[in-house]
Amino acid sequence: MNILDKINEAKTSMLSDGKIEFQTKDIIQAQAFTSQLKQSRAQGFSTGLSLGWNNFKINGREIYTLSENEVDLITGIPNRGKTTFTNNIVFRTASMHHWKWAIFSPESYPAEEYLQELCAVFMGRESFYCMADSEIETALTLINKHCYLIDTNEVSIGNILSLIKTIHRTVKINAFVLDPYNEFSYTRPKELSETEYISLFMSQVKKFCRDENLHGFIVAHPTKPPKDADAEESRPTPYSISGSASWYSKADNILCVHRSKMDVSSNETQIHIDKIRRRKYGVTKSKASLFFNYKTQRLEDVPVVNALDYGRNIKKSNKEQIYE
Repeated sequence: MNILDKINEAKTSMLSDGKIEFQTKDIIQAQAFTSQLKQSRAQGFSTGLSLGWNNFKINGREIYTLSENEVDLITGIPNRGKTTFTNNIVFRTASMHHWKWAIFSPESYPAEEYLQELCAVFMGRESFYCMADSEIETALTLINKHCYLIDTNEVSIGNILSLIKTIHRTVKINAFVLDPYNEFSYTRPKELSETEYISLFMSQVKKFCRDENLHGFIVAHPTKPPKDADAEESRPTPYSISGSASWYSKADNILCVHRSKMDVSSNETQIHIDKIRRRKYGVTKSKASLFFNYKTQRLEDVPVVNALDYGRNIKKSNKEQIYE
């Protein structure tokens, strides 16, 4: 039955002012949103949550922000900074906006090793092994408040979303990370092509985000690195991922994390914004450079002088010096 048949079958009644009332919640009338739309106009143009990087601004406008009810795809060549980027987003949203996260990141497990990475980022330390006991305790207290790790042998999207829902019902999280999608590809039914499976996978995740008012991050590896993987023009794109058509059409926002493996003297990480579905949340086909500070494990706006030299008088800002 198509949508016109459903409308024709719906019970209706004509109100005294000539308006039609449908006795079903499945049909929406524009006038029902009069007050909400007037309120939105009065509040002015809204954007998503800022990640606080100045380099993410073009003429004062943020090229990428976060909003609940959306699903973002992050891609890039393996071992070129995707997990570091997502860890920094987790840290920044937790510290700036008090966001809470559910995290399924089997490539970074065992959980103890992944927690070591998060401890270093949250405390701004070069390594977990450089931290004092008091710093470890402080870091774990913060992480325990903002991050909930999922570690299960049943790697199906249905089970993972069910566990995220359990966390959300208990502590009210804001977002989740699935890193990487490739862990789910082994659960694809034989009768479905990969493109068909990804379409169903993404539809399920998007509906879940809408129903639960959450932001979702999915990390996906390209099928194979470009021929000249170190050249900026040869970086992976959404079409480099297997099942690319479904990824591009289903994801709300798509980012590519790219850096040159050949240039070991540079700590530059390029963030390419390949797609922004809603213009108010960012700028499609834009790019920003962030710089990895080895002493803090954080991505920053300002280049570290000599990335291989772990530090002399590198400043995080004009006010705060990270180390001597």
